[in-house]
Amino acid sequence: MKDNREVKVKCLYGKFSLIVFLFVLLIVHYFVIVLDVGPSNPISIKVNKYTSFYTKTIFAQNWHLFAPDPLIDNQKIYVQIKQKQSSKPGEFEDWIDISTPLIKMNDKSVFTPYNRILRYSDGLVGSFYSGSNTDLVTDVIEKTKDESLKKNLLDKSEESRTEAKTAIYRYASSYALYLTTDPEEIRVKLEATRPQPFSERNTKNYVKKTESNTFEWKKVDKVLPFR
Repeated sequence: MKDNREVKVKCLYGKFSLIVFLFVLLIVHYFVIVLDVGPSNPISIKVNKYTSFYTKTIFAQNWHLFAPDPLIDNQKIYVQIKQKQSSKPGEFEDWIDISTPLIKMNDKSVFTPYNRILRYSDGLVGSFYSGSNTDLVTDVIEKTKDESLKKNLLDKSEESRTEAKTAIYRYASSYALYLTTDPEEIRVKLEATRPQPFSERNTKNYVKKTESNTFEWKKVDKVLPFR
């Protein structure tokens, strides 16, 4: 009887510990989300690099779902491949859309690894365009009179953009190695198209705004090919 009682106590203790852990995890999760999308303050600015990484890469989705205007872009990554002399000349010289084939593969099944890949690539493109700044932090940069704070935020933003650009090259290199076994150099182009705002829903022939950035040619990174 005593042994059974001890087993029951341990089971109850384990269940209670799990509930407490999940509860704390839930609180931390929502605290991070509030810091990322809530009003700008000294704490949110200081930890912005980490909260943005969580919401844009690890747990990427549209956290501004109920905003009057959509705040998410339709993002695409293109790659141009220059092959070695031994390869067929001009075979991959046109821009190759990396994103659309993955989107189509992801749409075919609910449970697919392509969803994770798309989240990662969207996070990289989002980091490149926004740096380490959310819209609110950008607003602080524009309005603050503290030049030291402004410089610090701009430096962090540029650092984040540089890191994102490096990761995008590695991502594109992996896709290039999937297409051909001997690529020499690649060039990447990013394209972000803003959706039609809710306020413009009745506007006929609305022209969506598209931002495009073309990077320079660069040697292919030593990475594993797409599988």
